[in-house]
Amino acid sequence: MIADRNENIDSAALIEQRIVALMQEARACFAPDLDRALTLAEQAYALVSQLDEQTARSVKVDPLALLVKANHQVGQFDRAIQYGSEGLAAIDDEHPAPGTYEPMSRLVWTYIDRGLVDQARALNNRMTALAQTHGERAYEAQAYRDLSVMYGRLGEIEHAREAIYRTLAPDLFEALPPEQKAIICFNLANTFFEEGKTDEAERYIAIGLEARPIALLLYMRGWMLMERGEHEAAERAYNAAMVLARVSHDVYDQQAIQIALAELRQRQGRPDDAIAQATAALALVETLPVLQLQCLDLLVRLHVACDDYRSAFTFLRQYSQTEAMLYNRHTVWRARALEIEYQTEAIRREQAALAERNTLLEQLVAERSQAIETQQHLLDTIMQLTAPVLPLVPGVLVLPIVGNLDSVRVTRLTEDVLEAVSRQHARVLIIDITGLPVIDTQVTAALLSLANTIRLLGCRAIIVGIRPEIAQSLVGLGASLHELTTRATLAEGLEAALGFVGKRIVAR
Repeated sequence: MIADRNENIDSAALIEQRIVALMQEARACFAPDLDRALTLAEQAYALVSQLDEQTARSVKVDPLALLVKANHQVGQFDRAIQYGSEGLAAIDDEHPAPGTYEPMSRLVWTYIDRGLVDQARALNNRMTALAQTHGERAYEAQAYRDLSVMYGRLGEIEHAREAIYRTLAPDLFEALPPEQKAIICFNLANTFFEEGKTDEAERYIAIGLEARPIALLLYMRGWMLMERGEHEAAERAYNAAMVLARVSHDVYDQQAIQIALAELRQRQGRPDDAIAQATAALALVETLPVLQLQCLDLLVRLHVACDDYRSAFTFLRQYSQTEAMLYNRHTVWRARALEIEYQTEAIRREQAALAERNTLLEQLVAERSQAIETQQHLLDTIMQLTAPVLPLVPGVLVLPIVGNLDSVRVTRLTEDVLEAVSRQHARVLIIDITGLPVIDTQVTAALLSLANTIRLLGCRAIIVGIRPEIAQSLVGLGASLHELTTRATLAEGLEAALGFVGKRIVAR
């Protein structure tokens, strides 16, 4: 029995050695041969199942960390989340194994790119607390950097800056390993450049390049040169950055550099090349909706500059659809709640003895809530003013529509119209779309739906104010309003409406 036990121990030791060897080889070939690195890491992870539960829990973290990083880097988010979830389950917060923080950080980024803000914030909190508890200052700085990226993606610029500035604490910054120091130097340089502090930005680019040359730092240098009008030097910097980005297989860096090159081509007066670069950047991130927005915005601007408004409108519509998918109302409100939660946590941790700070925070929350309520009230008022239902004569109502129609306005407008038609026993509703700037299939469907709804109440709809460009848009969309009565002007619509209710206009 003792011999069997010793044999099992020797076997487990050999498996562990094999896992270590596979992971060393995987990390060595990660940049030049990412596919092979993935294969080696998967082989190492497969061997973990042959170990006992306690040993496997600590050993599996390293291969899972690399699997999360590699899959995230190539845009395989679902697999990254799957491996990351397995890695989180294996982490012992009391005695974290080596490599614990890497899968946590990469999983935070994956959640951010998936738009899973709640999960990203919760995991970042866990990583920060774990690093503080165990005195891992470098990983605490990394957690602040991840937090800065998350707030930046949400448009919370001030809190993004606050988070990245935390990394400047000497005990955090000097504890960073070379690659992490270089990455954080990029974030700091970018932040200082946006604030107009170019000297500080250049200083941190130099510090970062000294620590480890990475694509992002060369990209940042290229952008600063481009802003100064040094286009040839900027192009050299971008090309050098692209070489590093391709070596590391980093799709995020490649996309950022492609966009920067498109901006450069536009400034050089080469619009066709600029559009080609922006299109290439969009193709690079076709599976990453979060990263598509910047490409789409650039393509809209480039096509407008070329007077190609049809293409610009196509990309603008794609931008709106992508943005609506990623940043719906629930996400925005939840992000604000996370902002308050983050502020509360930071205050309690840093100045727990100062009770007046908590009082100040409560006042801030109350003021913001009041501001949100006031803003919502103003929005409701604007919506009422931009689509009022007005009585003209007994039995005839007019609905002038001003501004764009979205789903919220359509719902509110339909409710108001139905209430007015029912209350005033209207037989005709004149819908004036003179003030409607753009019409698409969604707006056409909304108008048809409104007309069909009021028809059930015994009310007929007349559409007026169809301008030539709107008519052309309808034809281009393949839409038809043949089910509705249409007139060119409000006066003609009123004359038709009076005829439907047995009245007419008499000249005096």
